[in-house]
Amino acid sequence: MQHERHTSLDPIRWRTIRLHVLCWAIYVAYEMYMLVLMKVDLEPAYIYILFYSLNISYFYLLSAALTFAFDKGRNQRAKGVLMAAGLILAYILVKFIMNYFVDAPAVAFNVYARGFRKNMPLIFFRAFHFTMLAIFVWASGHIARYRRMADQAEQQRLQLRADKAEVENALMAVQNAYLRQQINPHLLFNALNFTYSRVVDTSPEAARCLILLTGLLRFSLDSTGEDGLVNINDELKEISHLLEINRFRFGDNMHLEMETEGDFENYRIIPLILLTLTENVFKHGNLTNSSSPALIRISITREGELNFFSSNAIKSIPTGRLSKSTGLRNARIRLENTYSAAGFNLCTQTDQDIFTVRLSIRLSGSLVRH
Repeated sequence: MQHERHTSLDPIRWRTIRLHVLCWAIYVAYEMYMLVLMKVDLEPAYIYILFYSLNISYFYLLSAALTFAFDKGRNQRAKGVLMAAGLILAYILVKFIMNYFVDAPAVAFNVYARGFRKNMPLIFFRAFHFTMLAIFVWASGHIARYRRMADQAEQQRLQLRADKAEVENALMAVQNAYLRQQINPHLLFNALNFTYSRVVDTSPEAARCLILLTGLLRFSLDSTGEDGLVNINDELKEISHLLEINRFRFGDNMHLEMETEGDFENYRIIPLILLTLTENVFKHGNLTNSSSPALIRISITREGELNFFSSNAIKSIPTGRLSKSTGLRNARIRLENTYSAAGFNLCTQTDQDIFTVRLSIRLSGSLVRH
């Protein structure tokens, strides 16, 4: 990944280098052209190469000092300013020494130094010229960078505003869905009550099924306490109602045995787990086979370990659909979210045409005394 990032920056780096080289070439060509127009006797080429190398190096060093002074925080600003001042003085000194070796190498240095006033105006002018050029280019680059940063900040602000609007719309949709969930059960219960009043005199069995179904719906909607749990006995009661509804459905052709063992009164559990596993038997099991009746066994030990076991013949559907049942998958997710620390085990098994479900949960931490 680092190699890819490096190669992706190379074109930008080389483009910048080529741009700087081109700008300096135009600048040097312009000054040489002005010397020709003023009919000034030109020096040998190496003289211009030497002095322009000094000027260009001073330009980039001063730019680096300015960057150090103003981009590294206030603690480094004084150091950066002193660095820039030192570079200016060093540039003037080196320029003076180079002029000496170019203009009068045969003259004693102290004699040349006494004529320093003659060289000072030009030296200070070039120092001021390249100092202002470095400051101008550095400031222009930083203004452009700050403008890009401002544009990016504005884009981020607009994106945050769009994200906020999207979140608000999502929250509104959730609120509307919540309100619909409050309204829909109310309408459903009204419809069930109306249907019950219509059939209670003509079909007591259908009326009884409606009562049981209404109880199951109310249990699924508002059975939990403040801790999000229900008493196991309450869930067992709704399981018995589910069995009663299906007895009306199958009549004498339903072959299912249910066994309970232990004292469930003092224990609580997340709702609908046992009910979901029981409903899975009716959904996928063949309950009309008298030679292989379904079995549901629910027990709890004195140590607070809840055990659920179900066994049923399989309907003529692909066995893979049993292990991928939505009810079983959702039950496993809810168990993992609640009992992963306390410990639970949910496993399914298919043996020829028999499908079994085993669940064990340690409820000792969920013991509630009434």
